Amino acid sequence: MHLSYTIVLLVVVAAAGSSAAAPHRPSSLLLERLSTSAAANNPDTFMRQVLALQPIIAQHADLASWEGPREEDGGDCLACVLVLTVLDMNIDEDAEILEKVLVGLCTLIDAPLRRNLCERVVSEYGVDLIKAVLDRDGPNRVCQKLALCDTCSLALPEALESRREEVEASARRIGWALDRSLLSSEQRERFPSASANANANANAKADADLPRQDEDSDRFSATQLSYRGAMWRGRDCNDLAPAIHPGLEDDVSGLVDNNCNGIYGLNPSTNKPYEREMCDGTSVRMLTVYGDSASAGFHIPPEWLHFQNLSAVPQEAIDEFDVPEKSWGTGFVDTINNASIALMLDERNHCNHRGFENLARNGAKMKDLAPQSQNMGTTDYPTLGFVAYIGNDVCTSALDKMTTPEAYENYLLEGLDALDKVLNPGSKIVLTGLADGSVLWDIMHNRTHPLGCTYAALYEFLSCTGSNPCNTWLTSDADTRIKATQRAAELSAVGEATVEHTLATKNYTNFDLRFVGYAELMDGIINEVESNGNDPSSLIEAVGAYPCFVASRFCCSCWACCSLWCWLVCEIGLCLVLLLPVDSFVVQA
Repeated sequence: MHLSYTIVLLVVVAAAGSSAAAPHRPSSLLLERLSTSAAANNPDTFMRQVLALQPIIAQHADLASWEGPREEDGGDCLACVLVLTVLDMNIDEDAEILEKVLVGLCTLIDAPLRRNLCERVVSEYGVDLIKAVLDRDGPNRVCQKLALCDTCSLALPEALESRREEVEASARRIGWALDRSLLSSEQRERFPSASANANANANAKADADLPRQDEDSDRFSATQLSYRGAMWRGRDCNDLAPAIHPGLEDDVSGLVDNNCNGIYGLNPSTNKPYEREMCDGTSVRMLTVYGDSASAGFHIPPEWLHFQNLSAVPQEAIDEFDVPEKSWGTGFVDTINNASIALMLDERNHCNHRGFENLARNGAKMKDLAPQSQNMGTTDYPTLGFVAYIGNDVCTSALDKMTTPEAYENYLLEGLDALDKVLNPGSKIVLTGLADGSVLWDIMHNRTHPLGCTYAALYEFLSCTGSNPCNTWLTSDADTRIKATQRAAELSAVGEATVEHTLATKNYTNFDLRFVGYAELMDGIINEVESNGNDPSSLIEAVGAYPCFVASRFCCSCWACCSLWCWLVCEIGLCLVLLLPVDSFVVQA
């Protein structure tokens, strides 16, 4: 049975929904029929399972009475829900078969822009992501995201009505981008492969957020243009030697730049290694960030909204929609004007050059601290670590999905125990509290999104399509926002109490622990931004309507990083000896 023929039959199945009989809820019958179906071994068998549903649909015309598409949504919507229901029951089926079925669904869409969106979602995101979203949201939500069930409407100003199809397609695209970036850790574990073309070894590395191109398997990459490469960790200056990568001490000869900081060779006047003379006793640290999208530098390129501009967006930027090279913690590019902890460490002491790891992950929560600690590379130095899960324990699809204080404490203690096993003695860990995400609504809701609608309208549209990453804060419901902020304060209080207890009991061997209130830090930054006559909306990721925390924008003349840096030096006594300028023995990055 050719795919084109199966699509025709799908339409027949959909049309059967308009015929006949008395209202009924066929959901249980549908699932019972599917659960007894044999697993699909080829497209023909798969589609026959869908066609076998025709008698059920023909007998039950009142579609509005069951938890599926409404009758007014049309036959395309019904066909989509039926096929994805079968797909959901065959979730482990061969990806190639399922991709053909999904592409076939896209052909049902008449409108070119919406069909293009559907096809791009399938081809760019792959079956694995769609299965993960399907597992979480169910067939009806996915069909809404694919624009086959078109019950959601974006409120637009009159001037944009003529471009509604284009703008709504871009809004759905944002929804898919957020889904792709913010899948929970459980879904990533179940569907680890984000790329249908990646080989098994690359997928294994992607599972653990390790560099995809790492020839010597030391967890550091020599290339920036690769998944989790040198944008995320200091660049490996010899990817064929596992004993050479950032974070290691140079060997006693001083002739090999083991730590890739550019300092090596012998001082002809003393015959001693430059590394020993300049770096010993200067409190060199390995900077490590454990966290979520705020630390990963989440950013959706504006060009990505417009299909014709996709060639301008590098693939590695689309892989996770992150720019860690511009993040507040491990940013290192010139354009951020030293507004990151990594660059400040480097400027204060060049021995720290390239000594950083960004282990953050979009969608991560406190429960991800222990797994992220296992992704660290080997280092000979103490760590300066930031545990910064500032939002996703509260920023969820519903209030009852928020992490409870009890669970948060357990996850935190589990993560700290894991850190104590892998960190070197003398390490310092900074635990941040949670942000008050209500500022997102307060600052942005009545402003105009790049699409032309208000942010409030976009939030509502994303909620309707099941793509709002934060229904607890990105909502017009003030009571919901208040409850979310209260929970964030409760979780922050748990973190602060844990730090106080740790300071009193000294129960960790290899690190000291300190707490900084993120909500308070952010309030101070917003006040300073406003007092200097600047717009606080510059602190927010413009396209994704999410906190950007990209150093070049969030720090805005270094407010955030300078505040945090001063706190580090003054509050926890982080002593970093100023390194004098170095000469020709320094190999520039």
